[in-house]
Amino acid sequence: MEPTSNETAKSLRALAQRTIDGVPLNLSEAEKVSIATELYRLADAILSSPTTARDLEAQQQAQRRAAWLTRWLERAMCPPFKDEDSPDKP
Repeated sequence: MEPTSNETAKSLRALAQRTIDGVPLNLSEAEKVSIATELYRLADAILSSPTTARDLEAQQQAQRRAAWLTRWLERAMCPPFKDEDSPDKP
């Protein structure tokens, strides 16, 4: 089952807050704030009520961008591989 717009926006806002609140990321404070700002902006765009085809396309683009950024942040929050854990090792 696909999450609703409200659920998606809520999870984006929670992720934005985690990004700011000290999740271990190799980013400067300015970069963390920039990413969190983008997540909040995307949450607002997803919650908007599109009235034209252009608005609908913008909302769909925000959903795609949010999905990509969420996956990127989830990977960035994972601990780094140790050499022996590397998937490239035979």
